Amino acid sequence: MKPRRLPDLRPGTEIEGMVVQSFLGAGGYGTVYLARQTNSGRLCAVKFIPVGSAEAWGQREFAILLRLQHLNLVSLGGSGYWPEGRREYLWLRLAYIPGKPLDEWAWEHHPDAWTAAGKILGVGRGLAVAHHAQVVHRDVKEANILVREGDGEAVLVDFGAGHYARAPTITHGMFPPGTLEYRSPEAWRFRLEHAQDKGARYRAGPADDLYALGVVLYWLLTWRHPFGVTEDEDSIRAIIETPPLPPHLVNPRVPRALSAVCLKLLEKSPEDRYPSAVALCEALETLRAQADDTWRVPLQDRPRPRQRSKGLPPWPSWKALRRSVLWGGVVLGGVVAGWAALRSTSSGPRPTQEMASRREVASSRLPPEADGSAGIPPAAAAPSAASTQDDSPVNKQKTDRISDDRKQKAKVAARGACAGLVGAALQACVGAQQQVAPKRPPPPEECPPGAVEAMTGRLGLEIGTDYGTIVSREYGGPLTVREGEITLSVWGDHEGLVDKTLVLGRLYLVPGRVYGRFTRVILPTGESYPVCLELWEGSDQLRGSRLEKGSTPDNVLIHSLERVMAVKRFE
Repeated sequence: MKPRRLPDLRPGTEIEGMVVQSFLGAGGYGTVYLARQTNSGRLCAVKFIPVGSAEAWGQREFAILLRLQHLNLVSLGGSGYWPEGRREYLWLRLAYIPGKPLDEWAWEHHPDAWTAAGKILGVGRGLAVAHHAQVVHRDVKEANILVREGDGEAVLVDFGAGHYARAPTITHGMFPPGTLEYRSPEAWRFRLEHAQDKGARYRAGPADDLYALGVVLYWLLTWRHPFGVTEDEDSIRAIIETPPLPPHLVNPRVPRALSAVCLKLLEKSPEDRYPSAVALCEALETLRAQADDTWRVPLQDRPRPRQRSKGLPPWPSWKALRRSVLWGGVVLGGVVAGWAALRSTSSGPRPTQEMASRREVASSRLPPEADGSAGIPPAAAAPSAASTQDDSPVNKQKTDRISDDRKQKAKVAARGACAGLVGAALQACVGAQQQVAPKRPPPPEECPPGAVEAMTGRLGLEIGTDYGTIVSREYGGPLTVREGEITLSVWGDHEGLVDKTLVLGRLYLVPGRVYGRFTRVILPTGESYPVCLELWEGSDQLRGSRLEKGSTPDNVLIHSLERVMAVKRFE
């Protein structure tokens, strides 16, 4: 996808019966502005899609929205071209939905199971209407679900990546547009089976939307995704073959019946999921009607978010950095972010923060700023079986022989979190709770295919140059880290790594040092590129990061100000 052209629209610009009020955000194929209709005074969202580079996607979205009308779906009000006479942009006038994306809403409101199920029910109803019209959304996720102010209904927005029956093919790659961690097992299976077929095209269907909604429900119940996705074969195999940990084991406040609904949505085979969105809605309606008081207990306990100043505190040492640290920074919410966040029982994850860049018709209010230091109940800290490489078996008969009290308590806690699992699933779950840092640095390996070209081309990074990064919003002091997958978020613009770019990789803990390798970035536009970035000690010119004073084997600390270097190969 080529870089998006932004229309020059200032407040007060008039466009066919509308007056632009403000900028709302930008998606993969367009830029969204808030406008007011002159005849009615009503607010609307106007999406501008560049003619030529993305017009086909805009026309498809227009065709999709013409087919849809429902309380839980964004609606279309009109379309045209701008500016008049030059036709540089196709514009779509959409309903403006005041409200926040589902993840931000959940972070602020701490919903109970009954309310969370209601939000999924609303999206399910919208999907039922869309699927009946032979429309597939193909990018169901928290950021594309707005909780409308007033009635609290969940509204599915941004059909820019959608498809409808007999629509012309405009996707060039194997997969349609979408987001990695919401991609279904059958899609990943298709990729493995057709890896050598350059002309293979995966066609997503209603079952893919239902799986993605299952990922959303899993996150809403546990504040973590069922699997971490880095596009390596082990990660993909886990999605295809490994059952996710049941939500009620990750978070004991989740009713078992609702946990079962979630797991059914996440079944590996589409035939084992709900046969339709209608069937899902019927199941949720029945459960909500039969819900007891346990469904009214908030799923998460979080402290009131700490207020942060709009400005950033001074950092004298930044003047010595070769590159801008603050505005080229990488932010990690909480101790670890994304799919690996629940590996620590003392720290809960922050919700995924995909801000206005992926909002179709969201409110223009700023996102909440919150501290990520508090966690969900300790028993909810069981990690995904796919999130670890430690597969040592659990030998119950030897438990009582362990003399180390710390190891004994850790094993008991792990089994408590993994209760109900058997066989390999139990081994993977408990093994993940007992992660042991490797004794050696990670071995040399090649960069992902195309990483060097993407870094030096589209992203504008220089091989051999180290870039300053901020690894935590609460920067300025030590930061606890864990072995395994990690997702960072760029804060501010730095070359091609623009604000809110996600940076995916893995940390490796060895005695006295932490190594980090990052292999993919996802821009706010939805564009995804392979990269080859390595955690780098700038002062010593060494790979990895030294440990901070006070580090112990159970509490590894690094400084929140770190560097990464663009490399041609991981050494």
